Amino acid sequence: MGKTLDELFDKLDAVAERMEQGFRAIDKRFQDVDRRFEQIDERFEQIDKRFEQIDERFEQIDKRFEQIDERFEQIDKRFEQIDERFEQIDKRFEQVDKRFEQIDKRFEQVDKRFERIEERLDKHERRMISVEEMTASLIQMVGHTNARLEEVQADVHDLHAAFKQTNETVTFLDKKVWEQEKQLFLLRERLDKYLDDKNRS
Repeated sequence: MGKTLDELFDKLDAVAERMEQGFRAIDKRFQDVDRRFEQIDERFEQIDKRFEQIDERFEQIDKRFEQIDERFEQIDKRFEQIDERFEQIDKRFEQVDKRFEQIDKRFEQVDKRFERIEERLDKHERRMISVEEMTASLIQMVGHTNARLEEVQADVHDLHAAFKQTNETVTFLDKKVWEQEKQLFLLRERLDKYLDDKNRS
């Protein structure tokens, strides 16, 4: 009986020893598992850092896109400014066209006035011819009759006054024509200067 108990205790000791070894092996496995979990945690931390880096890069990219958007807005504003400048230039050209139209009209008016002056000169020339004819006729009449001498002299005096008035009128017209030519010369100088300034700009 004692032997049997000893054998039983020995077996129990052996079993306990094997179980202890098993527990130690299990503990070692758990330690390995813990190390694996620690490695996994480290990997996750590395992954988190990577994601943080990726987020930072995306933030940088977003900032670059914002900068690009701002540059495009600046470009749009510059284009708008260019469009406004072209509109201003178009308006200036329209003004120049209107000024040239006005100048053309003024030249037409000047031409018409010269035509009227020429017509009046022709009219006075015809009147002068008529006066000369009348004077010749009066001279003949003076030769034929002394009785009408005083009347003829009065007519000649009137004709002389008319001639003087006509001469004064012609002188006045010559002065006006000279003034018109002077104004045309000044206008032409101003136009040439304006065109030179415009071409330089």
